[in-house]
Amino acid sequence: GIEAKQIADRTGLPLDLLKVDVDNCDCCFVEEVLRKLSQEEQPRLIHVEVHALVPPPIIFRPRRFDARLGNTLRELKKSRGAWGHMVHCSLAAFLEILQPRGYELLHLEFHNAVFADARVPKFPSGGHNGGDGQLHGRNAAQSGLAAQIESHWFGGYYCSPLRLLSELELTYQEVFLYDYRLWNDVQQPAEKRIGLIRAYLDRWHIPRSSYR
Repeated sequence: GIEAKQIADRTGLPLDLLKVDVDNCDCCFVEEVLRKLSQEEQPRLIHVEVHALVPPPIIFRPRRFDARLGNTLRELKKSRGAWGHMVHCSLAAFLEILQPRGYELLHLEFHNAVFADARVPKFPSGGHNGGDGQLHGRNAAQSGLAAQIESHWFGGYYCSPLRLLSELELTYQEVFLYDYRLWNDVQQPAEKRIGLIRAYLDRWHIPRSSYR
């Protein structure tokens, strides 16, 4: 956050892109960077990796960065789940942080999400996310936003052919022997699916105090 502010101060220009990919509470980093910047200094675009196994509208995020972790997938395979488990932030967790700062979800492809400052003109994406390159706008009804974001999560991640080769999902299935599709059943209310996620985390001894 301090480095980002120094760059903005030195150049006198807004930051164009913030990309965070540490595989360890990435939303913690984004939150800290934005906390140091004024709205005029904040980056125009933010590119992050989301925990794609946790669908919207479910908010899941670790409470803090775990400095003991290195490569989280390598830790998972080595420790059989003791380290590196559920340390990513869900798409809804990023939205919770970024929407109040004026960001909109611009694009979602596999586990890569790009958010844009709503004040920045946008061009049509032309990708499979479709539409006008903007998944939701401030004037849309909140229920419409939620449905649209959920629809793009299914289109951008769950139904993506890349998902068949997802190292994270394949590793999770191998180590934890769990059917993560249970979390994606839109016929079930979000509260019930949150209960399933909480029971899963309890099963693997992840303290409730370590996430929300």
